[in-house]
Amino acid sequence: MDEDWVLQKENRIINHLLIIDDDQLTDILIEGISNNLNLINRFIFKTNGWKALEYLSFCKQTNDFPNLIILDLKMPEMTGYEFLEKYEQLYFEDFLNTKIVIATNSPLKYEKDAANSFPSIDLFINKPIVKEKFLYIYKTLFEASEN
Repeated sequence: MDEDWVLQKENRIINHLLIIDDDQLTDILIEGISNNLNLINRFIFKTNGWKALEYLSFCKQTNDFPNLIILDLKMPEMTGYEFLEKYEQLYFEDFLNTKIVIATNSPLKYEKDAANSFPSIDLFINKPIVKEKFLYIYKTLFEASEN
């Protein structure tokens, strides 16, 4: 699929992306990709799991839940694993269409196995998130679900 085709499919745009990562580089890269590909209507950046859970509470109240969450595993205050535990208790069953992607700098097998033990995880990728990786996320999680 070529990029021009992607740009013309407005009904396939990711409406609401939540990035949970303490590394601002991830935010900057995704913002650049978003501007370049025009696939994301809105993205929100939270630097830790607590802030993200607070934001998701607001989203639930306003009926505007993200359809994609990109989550780092190693963060201060609350790890990605701790976030996933809370997320699955509070939101997972009510928002089954929300896709969660783990993005990490350390592609260790035990981390991938631990993350994949959470039913809410849809994909595991290595950082940095560059254009090709974001297109892979999009094609894997959003195009596949439309067919």
